[in-house]
Amino acid sequence: MDPEERPLHPIERDDRVDGRDETPNERADRNWDELLQELRVMQTGTQILTGFLLAVALNQKLRGSTIYRALFFIPAILSPVVVGIVWQSILDPFSGVLAQFGRATGLTFLSGDYLTNPDTAIFTVIFVNVWMWTGFSMLFYLAGLQLVDTSVLEAAKIDGANGFPTTVRITFPLLKSTHLSLLLLGIIGSLKTFELVYVLTQGGPAHASEMLPTTLMVRQT
Repeated sequence: MDPEERPLHPIERDDRVDGRDETPNERADRNWDELLQELRVMQTGTQILTGFLLAVALNQKLRGSTIYRALFFIPAILSPVVVGIVWQSILDPFSGVLAQFGRATGLTFLSGDYLTNPDTAIFTVIFVNVWMWTGFSMLFYLAGLQLVDTSVLEAAKIDGANGFPTTVRITFPLLKSTHLSLLLLGIIGSLKTFELVYVLTQGGPAHASEMLPTTLMVRQT
């Protein structure tokens, strides 16, 4: 049998496109798509975890907790365009608030070009997106915490469980439906992220911070 006509091993099929060898550009595109999928999961997970911790903290009888809840939720009701413009001015390496604070305190790393550096652009966009939507997750969890049966928590306290173990082993599992709802909404939201990415980086530099919507727009233009 001609070596070129032999059946391909399943592993080899991953590196073939329409029966031909995958080009370096196609392989790079595939690797980038896989990385974006992992980053979406990381972004959604970070947003959910941070929202849960904030909800647990603000569900306590704290003075001014209502004000803190409102402050954390405000970014979620702002336009992504507004959020992008604000963070673009904050992260400006020359005149941004963060850069000026870094030069004043000697923390020079704060004046880095986070939005124009290919190594940090995607993580900066993810950070801003998590900052924007964590309050939304917090609100969901606050609503879920009101539905937790207090008798279960009281029984756990009588058995000697309190604080962090109670939160991890009792409260967190009881909010399973809330976790699933936020996971689904987070994945859908990450697939629709366009305005924030476009305002912050326009998918650059060198396509380093592209998400699915910005990638589709670039390919259509």
